Amino acid sequence: MSNIQKGINILLLLDDSPVAGQLNVNLDRSLIPIDITNKITGEWQTSLVGIKSWKIICNGAYILNAESYKKIEDAFMNNKSIKVKLQTSSGFYSGEALIVDFPLSSTYDDSYKYRISLLGTGSLRAEIDGVLY
Repeated sequence: MSNIQKGINILLLLDDSPVAGQLNVNLDRSLIPIDITNKITGEWQTSLVGIKSWKIICNGAYILNAESYKKIEDAFMNNKSIKVKLQTSSGFYSGEALIVDFPLSSTYDDSYKYRISLLGTGSLRAEIDGVLY
């Protein structure tokens, strides 16, 4: 039995409801270090923990009249943040995010698709294997 988690088990949720038609989702977390290199540290760069940020990007097939798209459209058009949760089989990541990109695309020989880019505003909370972070 493998301990590898299947990608199909990871879902993006808005207000605890899955975004319809998901094909993939990415959670990007980053940190901007603070450089404190000086004459005493010599030739080696020395850094402190700086500002952290996070974003979620999700792609999928557009499902006509899905409630999740109405929430996304409302939040984007009315400049509102949205509660997001990335659910995995071992826990979740959650926080408030701004919709910074929400294109819809279609081609002649493929399905109507969406991409949503969410930029975290504030902390990213996590519970993994029962441990809160």
